[in-house]
Amino acid sequence: MVKNKKMIIMNRLGFPSRLLLIGIGTWICSCQQQEPARKKMPETITGSSDWGKSDFSTSKQYSVPTIADLYYGNIDIISGGESYQCIRINPIDMEQDSSLFSLVDTYSVLANLLLPQWQQQGNKGLLIDLRTNVSLEGKRSDFYVQQKELRPIPIVMMWDINSEGRAQNYIHKMQSFKNINVVKINN
Repeated sequence: MVKNKKMIIMNRLGFPSRLLLIGIGTWICSCQQQEPARKKMPETITGSSDWGKSDFSTSKQYSVPTIADLYYGNIDIISGGESYQCIRINPIDMEQDSSLFSLVDTYSVLANLLLPQWQQQGNKGLLIDLRTNVSLEGKRSDFYVQQKELRPIPIVMMWDINSEGRAQNYIHKMQSFKNINVVKINN
């Protein structure tokens, strides 16, 4: 019976009245407390001297080793009975030797990736000329880098009596690589 009374009341109310009741109910439910507005960045930052500086700074400086004033150029050499156009580097002192060793240590882990790219650029070999005086009788040792998927890369070492100790350091360094196979061709 109660159910019938509700139906009778609803039937007596017309469509506009029902729509008004639904609208009032929706309006009452929507009057809840809203969240505060979000903070916004200013349009422009003027007068800031810290622009581009990081809040996460460290006192330790990281840098890629480089060699200033290293003489280099291209030269044709004969190694293993073949003629090659090589890059010639001429480190003049132990400071440049140390910088070269630092570069080699830094990038030797990437040698398997860098050497094929180096060859694709047309590079064929390397001449390390440690001679202090070209007129003195010099010594020479030929090596080559032997890697999978690479043509052998000749490395020629030249030195004189004044740079013999430095040459031994270079030879030791070349033969101590873990992921690069350097093979000596002659004495």
